[in-house]
Amino acid sequence: MSSLVGRSCFLIVCMLFISVLSTTVSAEVVKYCRFQKGDIVSYGIVEGQRVRELDGDLFGEWSQTDTTYPLKEVKLLVPTRPLHVLAMAGNYKSHIGGNIN
Repeated sequence: MSSLVGRSCFLIVCMLFISVLSTTVSAEVVKYCRFQKGDIVSYGIVEGQRVRELDGDLFGEWSQTDTTYPLKEVKLLVPTRPLHVLAMAGNYKSHIGGNIN
């Protein structure tokens, strides 16, 4: 009897795993971008061959707008505009000051 219960539990766990996996695999990937169209610089979502403009801050509160542009007519920009750049000199032997082999 315990063998039957064990197999039933194993079967239930396998079915749950397959259910979760199929839900995860079927989720659609959202492609966020930062773009420029004329004087407008904004975040957007790539939808096929179009970019949907977002209103607000991508890293805070935002919403989709009704404004879209053909992907070929916008200039894709780097994802963020850095405010600070941190540079370390430990990448080069001459900066460390010693013989490193």
